[in-house]
Amino acid sequence: MNYKEYNPDQTQLFGYKPEDVLSEDHLAYLIDEMVEQLDLNKFYDLTPGAGNPAYDPRLMLKVLFFGYATGVFSSRKLQQQCQENLAFIHLSRGQQPKFRAICEFRTHQQNQIKELFGQLLEIAKKLNILKIGRLVLDSTKIKANAASNRTVKADKYDEVLKSIDDYLTNAQAQDSEEDTVYGKGFTGQELPQELRSKSKRLQKLKEIISDAKNQNLNYVNTTDPEARFMKDSGINKIKPSYSAQAVLDKDSGLIVACATSDTSADNEHLEPMIKHFEENTGIKPKEADADSGYYSNASVAVLEKEHIDTCIPDSITAASLRKAKVTMDTVLIKYAQDDFKYDARQNNYICPQGKILVFRREYEAARNKNAVKMVKEYVCKERCGSCPDAIRCLAHPKVKRRILTIDPNHKTLLLTQEKFKQEEYRQRYKKRGAFIERVFGHFKKNLKFTQFHLRGKAKADVETTLLCIGFNLLVFKHWL
Repeated sequence: MNYKEYNPDQTQLFGYKPEDVLSEDHLAYLIDEMVEQLDLNKFYDLTPGAGNPAYDPRLMLKVLFFGYATGVFSSRKLQQQCQENLAFIHLSRGQQPKFRAICEFRTHQQNQIKELFGQLLEIAKKLNILKIGRLVLDSTKIKANAASNRTVKADKYDEVLKSIDDYLTNAQAQDSEEDTVYGKGFTGQELPQELRSKSKRLQKLKEIISDAKNQNLNYVNTTDPEARFMKDSGINKIKPSYSAQAVLDKDSGLIVACATSDTSADNEHLEPMIKHFEENTGIKPKEADADSGYYSNASVAVLEKEHIDTCIPDSITAASLRKAKVTMDTVLIKYAQDDFKYDARQNNYICPQGKILVFRREYEAARNKNAVKMVKEYVCKERCGSCPDAIRCLAHPKVKRRILTIDPNHKTLLLTQEKFKQEEYRQRYKKRGAFIERVFGHFKKNLKFTQFHLRGKAKADVETTLLCIGFNLLVFKHWL
C-alpha cells in the first residue's frame, strides 16, 4: 500500500519526551489509544494510487479528532498545529501533513469517518460508559460556508437567468467567429479562453438558479446552493445554514446519534434520529425528551406504540409550560376536534351549536421517509359568521365557514396534554435543556464553531460527526 510509514510505537526525539511535558491524563493519549482500537479496514481499502505516499489514516484521524475536540477545525491551522503543538506532534509522530492532504482526507473519507461514530459507542458499551438512560434530542442552526452577498432572491431568478443566457449567447457567437478566423481550437489571443472559463462558471450558476426555481425556493445562495435560509435565534438573523441534530444519553453524557439537516423544522427528524440511535447502539430506548419543535401527532404516536415514553409537548402545551400554567384548561380556548360529535352513518360532524359539517376531501398533509400522513377535511354547510361561538371556532374573523381537519393520531395529542398535567412530566421537560443545551453551548461558545468550514450538506454532515466525536472523547476522558 502506498502510505508513508507511520509507527505509533516509535519514540520521537525532541530533546525531551512528550510524557515529560504533557500531563499523564492528556486527551492526546486517550485519542491515540482509541484510534488504535478502531477497525479502519475501509480506510485502507481506498488504496492511494501512484505518486507520493499518502499519510496513514490513523495519523489523519488522530489529528482530526484532537482538532475537533479542542477547537482547531481549519486544515491550514491543523497543519500549523502539527508543526508547533506538542500534542499534535505526538499524535502525528513528527510527520507534518499539508493542509491539502488533511482537507482531502476529511472530504474523500467522509462516509468512513461517519461510521467511526458507532464504533466509538461500541467501545463505550464495552467500557460500561454508555448507560442508555433517557434520550434527549435537540438541534442548533449553524451558518453554512456561504457568502451572504452571493444570495439571489426568487423575484430575481428570471432576470439573472436572462442575463446569463445573453452572455452565453454572445460568448458562443464570439467563439464561432474566432473559430472561423483562427481555426477551431485556436484563439489567437488569451481573451477568448478567459471568456470560455467564465462561461463555464456562468453555466454552473444557471444550473443552480434553475434548480432553485424548480424547487420554488425563496432564496438560493450561489456559494453553497444546498444550504437553506434559517433563523439563528441567538442573533435573530436569517442566514444560509444547516441544522445540526444531536441525541444525548442523559446518564452518560454521550452523544449517541447525530446528523445534519437542510430543513429548519425539527418534527420530521424525531423518528429518524431515534432510529439512528438504535442503529448505532443496537438498543431500544425507553424514554425520549425533546422540545415542542419535534412534536407531531404521527411521530409521537409511532414512538409510543414502540413503548418509548415521550416527554415532548405540542406547541400549545409548551406555551402553557412557559407561562407556568398547571393545567391546559385556560389555554385551549378554540374548539378542537373533540368538541365535534361524529355521525358515522352520515359521515358528518356536528358542532357544539348543532350545525353539520360535511366531508369534503382527504389529502396528504405530510410525508417523510417513514410514512405518509393523510387527513380528512369537513366543512360546515352553513355560514358561521352569525354564530355566537364564532370567535371560539373560526380561525379568523374573515373566514365564513368552519373547516375541521381530522388527524387520525389526534388521540396522541390528548394523551400528551394529559401527561403534562402531571408534575413529573413538567419537571422532566424543565430539566431537559440543562442536558442537551450544554452540548451546543460547548460547540459555539467554547470551541467557537459558529460556521461550517466545508460546503455542501454531505460535507457539513461529516463536520457535525467530527464535532460529536470530539465531544464524546472528552466525555470518555471524564469517565476513564
